[in-house]
Amino acid sequence: MPIATQKRQPTREEVRRGLADKYRGERNVVGTQLLPCCEHDSQKVSGWHRDGYCGTHANDRGLHVVCAKMTTGFLDFSAARGNNLRDARPPHFWGLQEGDHWCICATRWLEAYKNGKAPQVYLESTAEWALSVIPLEFLQEHAVTPMERVADPAAGSSGVHEQLQQAGMLENDSPGGDALMLDAQPPLRD
Repeated sequence: MPIATQKRQPTREEVRRGLADKYRGERNVVGTQLLPCCEHDSQKVSGWHRDGYCGTHANDRGLHVVCAKMTTGFLDFSAARGNNLRDARPPHFWGLQEGDHWCICATRWLEAYKNGKAPQVYLESTAEWALSVIPLEFLQEHAVTPMERVADPAAGSSGVHEQLQQAGMLENDSPGGDALMLDAQPPLRD
């Protein structure tokens, strides 16, 4: 009888690289490489595939492609429309609170926008599919800048800082540390 051996669990870095490879070529709303919305290994892992990315799937009727930073106003707005995002529904949903990053439905974000309750969005982590529902200008009005995101403790160690550096959007030679390269447009890899 063969002896059972324990399979080695991948490291966080190995998983992060694997997910980056999976989404290579997926574009965000500004036309660059789609970045993760949240950590892939936390209890509150977002995305249709629950991998931290706001990618979509043919069965994703809600088009969960907008990476948003939860606000009390948006959570209240969503609850008033029958989707209480604060309540946990284990094992796949642990409830949200203000400050959490989450992939939300494009139609719900647009509805919240029209009612003055839209949360901030991370453009580099919002999938291009969102543009089929929401004008880019609306998203830009509520955009969190990459530098604000790097400083956001809720971003955790999702690799966003490193990915922005690798994409040439941050540089380390500035007197105060990292500086955002506002005109940088990282190319998509094939």
